[in-house]
Amino acid sequence: MVKNMIKITFVNTVIIFTVLFLSACGGEDSTAPEDDCFGEHLFGPEGGTIEVTDPDNVFYGLRIVIPKGALDECRAMSVDEGFIKDLPNGCWAWPHWSTHARLAAGGGEEPYDLELEFYFPVSGMNVEEGESPCAFGYDGRTEEWIIILPDSIDGSMMMVNTTYLDYWTWGKIDLDAVSSENLVGAMRKKYGDHTWDSVISGITEAISILETLYVDQSCATWTRVLDDDLPPLIQSRRDLLVSYQSQIGQCGTCDLFSLDFGLELSQYALAKTVILTADLWDLFFFFFSGFMPFVDKVEFGIAVQRYIALSFIENQAKFCDYSCVTEELGLSVYSTYAVHHVYLVTYYIVSLAIDNDYWVTCP
Repeated sequence: MVKNMIKITFVNTVIIFTVLFLSACGGEDSTAPEDDCFGEHLFGPEGGTIEVTDPDNVFYGLRIVIPKGALDECRAMSVDEGFIKDLPNGCWAWPHWSTHARLAAGGGEEPYDLELEFYFPVSGMNVEEGESPCAFGYDGRTEEWIIILPDSIDGSMMMVNTTYLDYWTWGKIDLDAVSSENLVGAMRKKYGDHTWDSVISGITEAISILETLYVDQSCATWTRVLDDDLPPLIQSRRDLLVSYQSQIGQCGTCDLFSLDFGLELSQYALAKTVILTADLWDLFFFFFSGFMPFVDKVEFGIAVQRYIALSFIENQAKFCDYSCVTEELGLSVYSTYAVHHVYLVTYYIVSLAIDNDYWVTCP
């Protein structure tokens, strides 16, 4: 009997010790972060929403969602008013041009990698042809505004998935007035460096091929390039895009032929702009212009990048699911797209050059 009592007591002791040990260690959930954030403007691993609910506040209706798991520690976050500096040319804040929303983050350094969802009230904002709605985020590290394209927009709310920046406002951009630098920056922010770098590689590839086609500035050379060389180059990339297009039906309204042959006037206008740009004009007359005058020149690369950025923005305005395109086709679709459009722009530039005697005269 005594032995049995000793055994029972020993077993009970082991069980109690084990329970206490597991309780002290937290069991399987011991590594899970605890959300001890209680109080106004405090947020932790559980996430939360920062919302401007005062109708008298200039940012009334602004809502910022911190997703669950985005934070691994408690942070104080709130929105107040401030002013940093004017937006870049071609960027228009709506309706509060003179005030910016400061996203204050206490408890440490600014969390620039923090993923956030922004909901901007846009009821009453009129977006004309040639404009695109967007948000503007001010990066305190670079002291520059960044254009951020929306993920969705309806008549009352524009939603943007992005990361923390110090100040915010929203409105639209004038695509004719905004700089190439800001357009390309918006593309990088929206689609990532890898996607945009594939576009740049496509431009470089096309320029490399074009260089081999030009030996002199004679009418015969330019006419041959226009009539014989460029059409099959354009068609070969077009055939690839047709194949790609047939594979991405599930990706929403993505149109790989945006700004394509149906909009020849836009490409013609772009080509004329490139030709008549003052800082390019001298390039047409130097000794190296035995090659195509703008080939392998930084200015031409920038012009084509801008053209492609505009095309991307046009597609984005239709809520094209670019992440779906990347998953279905890989990054090669973007370089193919870029090559195709470099050839198209080149075609119209050469056509304009011959038609208007810009740098070659045909009898």
